[in-house]
Amino acid sequence: MILEEQSDFCKEELLLFLLDQLMRDYADAEPPVSTQDVTAEIRRICDYIEAHYMESISLNELADLTEMSKYHLLRLFTRQKGISPYRYLETIRINQAKRLLEQGLLPIEVAAQTGFSDQSHFTNFSKN
Repeated sequence: MILEEQSDFCKEELLLFLLDQLMRDYADAEPPVSTQDVTAEIRRICDYIEAHYMESISLNELADLTEMSKYHLLRLFTRQKGISPYRYLETIRINQAKRLLEQGLLPIEVAAQTGFSDQSHFTNFSKN
């Protein structure tokens, strides 16, 4: 991922998921289950991502937005939405990119307008 210049958001998210998996696999105790209703917080994250998808979003920003730890945010978001926050961001970006391409914009313009770092990143992402 480092050599492929993945975003810091993606790298940090995967690191936290790895740590979560290691703790679940090797810890003696189960993590505490929150009884707090977080649907409003997760909706706030979705709204923020949808409004700012063209910008560079960090996990820190999302955690600050909800006043949750990054670890807690990732677990709850993924549990409620079925995908991680970074994958949600990618989905928003690619759906918007499709709409722009259908309108006749050039890939380089689409990449710039949808938050991809450059046309190469956009092209590589759209191939996957």
